[in-house]
Amino acid sequence: MNWDDLKVFLAIARSGSVRGAGSALNCSHSTVLRRLDALEEAIGVSLFHRLPTGYELTEDGTALRPRAEEIEQTTFAFQREAIGVDQGRSGKIVVTMPEPLATYYLAPHLVRFHAEHPGIELEFIFTYDLLDLARRAADIAIQFANTPQETLIGRRLPRFEEAYYATESYLAQHDPADPDGGARWIGWHDAMDWVVASPYPDLPVTWRLGNVSVQLAACRAGMGLAQLPCFVGDRCSDVVRLPGTDTASGFDAWILYHEDLRATERIRLLTDFLIRVMKDDADLLEGRRPRSLHAYGSPTVPVPT
Repeated sequence: MNWDDLKVFLAIARSGSVRGAGSALNCSHSTVLRRLDALEEAIGVSLFHRLPTGYELTEDGTALRPRAEEIEQTTFAFQREAIGVDQGRSGKIVVTMPEPLATYYLAPHLVRFHAEHPGIELEFIFTYDLLDLARRAADIAIQFANTPQETLIGRRLPRFEEAYYATESYLAQHDPADPDGGARWIGWHDAMDWVVASPYPDLPVTWRLGNVSVQLAACRAGMGLAQLPCFVGDRCSDVVRLPGTDTASGFDAWILYHEDLRATERIRLLTDFLIRVMKDDADLLEGRRPRSLHAYGSPTVPVPT
């Protein structure tokens, strides 16, 4: 019996299917089945009922699950402590953050960090999800959340504000204040609360685009009005804020890592660096620098064409 087989057992128990377990573990359907068969043969116990609707724990499987989870937590703790054995200014750091933050703001700063610390390798997971750092999903997270997880060490970052944008030519042809002016919102697939809270809650959402980069491209193409992060919209010379509007409701932001990594120098170097550059650019992130593309103290990021 080995730990990989226990991971398969827990993944099936949590997802209720072989397909879900394979997706969680990033391995094939056949690999999941093979490892499950190997585990059940090794311990001489049937762990799941194979039902048409999915996999359901047997009585024995239910009894053994807490023990498997204890082993999982011990393994994760060992891995975190191994990472925490200081390797100085070298080694890998896995960072998770929303993709637009890297694309439109942090990229040139990260180039500078690499130049200062060439021995540190950075790997990125781009997601808005709150990944579980205790399970080693990542080492450092930049997360938008009101309250970070209690087991994590966190530093508050500047608040990430959003604002309303359109091209000047679109505004010349479509007055948002005129119900018959033909103005339309570019929005997300399902979230509508932001439209109700906007200065123009009665305008329809014609375009539903679940990606900030695509929303910016649509806004630049004159497809409608968009609510964008200020560090995106205020650095694009093709769009302007809607006249007479203020910033929209933004997001609290944190940089987080597990307490077991407190003494790891490369973790400290990267977190201190990111905190410093974002503190220096607080006016940009918090929406106090509208429109100008080249007026910032930090490097500008060319907006993708």
